[in-house]
Amino acid sequence: MEFSGRFFSITFSPVDEHNYVNVYGFDITERKLAENYLLDHNIILGDLVAGKPFQEVLDSLCEKMEKYSEGLLSSILILDKSKKFLQHGSAPSLPAGYVRKMSQVVPGPKVGSCGTAAFLKRTIVVENISLDPLWEDYKEIALEYGHKAC
Repeated sequence: MEFSGRFFSITFSPVDEHNYVNVYGFDITERKLAENYLLDHNIILGDLVAGKPFQEVLDSLCEKMEKYSEGLLSSILILDKSKKFLQHGSAPSLPAGYVRKMSQVVPGPKVGSCGTAAFLKRTIVVENISLDPLWEDYKEIALEYGHKAC
């Protein structure tokens, strides 16, 4: 059994009359992850209320989300004031070249995951960038940097 990265609640209960100890263990990983997620959520809200620079808050949000899924690289794109372009908001773990090439994207029906999501105003998940038609015009950029899903 693999216990790495798991949380357990352990209770020791001595049984004096028989000279032994009962040990009870419960996996509480899901509860601890939920508690940590809520804590991170409150930290982000606190940073916003405290007036921390918006860029710091965005970077912190990406970093906190990445820790909940192994291999996840998080980014935030923001619709500019003209509402014509998605521009870089934060992507602390993505290569600078990828961020640069994917900045100033015009939202549309086949503009990768983010461009399509902004255009359709709904969540878009692509499991295989190399095969999905939404990435047809952008897949070479994503694949160049090793991105397979988005």
